[in-house]
Amino acid sequence: EFELASGEVLYDVAIVDTGAPMSLVPRRIWAQCDVEVLGEHEVKGVGLPPVRAVPTYVGRIGFWLLSGGVRMLEVRAVAHLAKSDVVPLVLGVRDVLDRFELSISYPLRAAQLRVVRQ
Repeated sequence: EFELASGEVLYDVAIVDTGAPMSLVPRRIWAQCDVEVLGEHEVKGVGLPPVRAVPTYVGRIGFWLLSGGVRMLEVRAVAHLAKSDVVPLVLGVRDVLDRFELSISYPLRAAQLRVVRQ
């Protein structure tokens, strides 16, 4: 859940990526939020051609993680803010997943995040 600068709320589904050092937020989301831009960078990774990178800003953005539609944890994360919408919303390790314990049951095809650090 992202609180927009207009006062409205935007909901989106994110990919949990335990291999992503930082979260990645598409422009369609972060451009409507209050963010603090810290610098510029580019993201390369699996699924992108090796010569192609996604240009990003690096900045702080706030949002809520929900469970069953209920606010579970408020987050203020340093994240990659994509300069386009060609990327999905991705939750990475820094300031987000490093606050959780992840349990996976392959036989049950289920995963669970449990907050261990507020």
